[in-house]
Amino acid sequence: MAVPAAADVDSWIATQPERYRAALQAGQDDPVFATYRDQCPADVYRTPEQDTSGTRDCTDRPGWCMALCRAGQAKACFGLARAVEIELDVDGQANVKFPFFMAACAAGDANGCTNAGATAKKGNWIQNTRPDAAATSHCQVRTYETACDAKAPWGCFMLGMEYESSGAESGKTRDALERACDVDPDGSACDAARARLGQLSE
Repeated sequence: MAVPAAADVDSWIATQPERYRAALQAGQDDPVFATYRDQCPADVYRTPEQDTSGTRDCTDRPGWCMALCRAGQAKACFGLARAVEIELDVDGQANVKFPFFMAACAAGDANGCTNAGATAKKGNWIQNTRPDAAATSHCQVRTYETACDAKAPWGCFMLGMEYESSGAESGKTRDALERACDVDPDGSACDAARARLGQLSE
């Protein structure tokens, strides 16, 4: 499936399963969500007022999750973005999941910040719609620093990888990767960090 033409997000949404369309369109049209396109995840994050761990399953009721997300529930925002990743076409999906990850980030979910940053830089965007501010190297580093400081292990891993790709001295890369294991020694981010640390030692 070819990536749709520039600014053709509405047409892309129209091809998705019907139960998702209203939520996806709201993510594009809501003025608050629209402001996220021009912001760095690090700049919208705030310390959570409640527990934001875990994810909400939004595959069956995306409209319900959208209502909760608009009310500031980070789990619902994150769960909606993950439902997009799992259920919908890959080509162009970054356009519709990015605002939900950003909303999760703004509601205090550091994992949402990590995923928003990764989506901005590596996601599959409709042509000419990638958010410039969030995709810059400066924003990427600040986003993963913010997420890592908030004890999101994948944020620490991504920080290490960003340091490495930008040519930072190796100690900064190692420190960030080791922090992923400090945060969650048994998690998948630590597994990935250990593997990369092993490669760096070869």
